[in-house]
Amino acid sequence: MGNFDIKREKTTMEVINKVIIKKNSVGIFWIGQGGFIFKTPEGKIIFVDPYLSHSVEKKGKLTRLQKITIKPEEVRADLVLCTHNHLDHTDPETLLGIYKVSSTKFAGPLSVCKHMKELGIEKNRLIQINRGETKLIEGIKISAVYAKHTEDSVGYIFNFNNIIVYLTGDTEYDPKLKKIKTYTPEIMLVCINGKWGNMNIEEAVKLTKELEPKVVIPMHYGMFKENTANPEEFIELLRKSSISSRGIILNSTKFFIYSKAQN
Repeated sequence: MGNFDIKREKTTMEVINKVIIKKNSVGIFWIGQGGFIFKTPEGKIIFVDPYLSHSVEKKGKLTRLQKITIKPEEVRADLVLCTHNHLDHTDPETLLGIYKVSSTKFAGPLSVCKHMKELGIEKNRLIQINRGETKLIEGIKISAVYAKHTEDSVGYIFNFNNIIVYLTGDTEYDPKLKKIKTYTPEIMLVCINGKWGNMNIEEAVKLTKELEPKVVIPMHYGMFKENTANPEEFIELLRKSSISSRGIILNSTKFFIYSKAQN
């Protein structure tokens, strides 16, 4: 495992393009809230739930705290996945900004694809993936799994050259999530904010204990003043619970590289 500091570079996207991911590794970069960027040894770049605007704040609902690390028009990705049709996960400003300057493909469950189509994203660049489905997209095996949040919200299981990554998406705790263990996730990205249909810190620790990933990364905090949590509390409770999973807090200036050979 390692970190690649982006502070010395001009833009975050330049770092994503520049960094080399070695065999049996995957690069992970947190862009805030439930948003992540993954990079593979083959150079594939996957964005999940990118919220790169002030759309929510413009609606007068919440106050954005986290700096926008990448402008939508700077994004160069092979695939953008969304977990559900909420503004901070399927953001029109972000999606259209990416769409207009790239050949990126977009994917998500039915409600997400319907929204994307209404925005004007061409049908031939849309891929629908619903709960229970597994698809090979851009050479990556991706499974959409249950998330207790909206009617068709999903979490995603990624198979990056046999490194299994589970991104919960927005979800409350539910016993059904224990079934994710059959995928044997090595890395879990888990929501911890405990509001508006998401697990709190205690529930996220409980799920970590049940799934036993090698690495767990808390997410969905720090974006909005009115909807956040302290990731240090998650790490501390993880330690006190004698769980073997290693808790890691990511920030928006570090590109985290996970290597299977080192774990």
